[in-house]
Amino acid sequence: MNIKDFKQSFEDYIVGTSNRLAYAAAKAVCENPKDKYNPLFISGEKGNGKSHLLKAIEKELKLNKPHLKIKYFDLDFFNDLYIHAENEEELRIFREEMREGDVFLYDNLDHLQKNESTKEEFFHTFNYIIQKGGQVVITSALNTKELDNFPVRLISRLEMGLTTVLLEPQYETRL
Repeated sequence: MNIKDFKQSFEDYIVGTSNRLAYAAAKAVCENPKDKYNPLFISGEKGNGKSHLLKAIEKELKLNKPHLKIKYFDLDFFNDLYIHAENEEELRIFREEMREGDVFLYDNLDHLQKNESTKEEFFHTFNYIIQKGGQVVITSALNTKELDNFPVRLISRLEMGLTTVLLEPQYETRL
């Protein structure tokens, strides 16, 4: 499939007062990855456009900055890969795969709520990426204050960038 065929793009994202900040921040990340809003944390209820923005970032970067290595992970997939790594060699391979790249787009952070060891692994992965200068964008149905049972140090790092909330769109935007 050609990247131009991706359906979720900035061009077909409907912008209103409920999502203007998140949209502008996502566009800024595409213009200057690693320089602005790192990390960018986007929260909001299901159906408000979080995954659409992540896919739009991915598409925009692949079209305009093809030299960047972009990784897109649903955190359910991250969790599954991590818990199924059965030995040190598989864990080493997992870590290399999860930490190799320039821009990391993570969808559904809230899905890690129940697995302590995966949250710990994600914390170390996140730290590694930020320390090496990679760009991170994360979505969650819950904002950072609602992420119960997440390590305080992870929440603190998520909040060191820009946190935005996608509110339910107004009638005019939905229309």
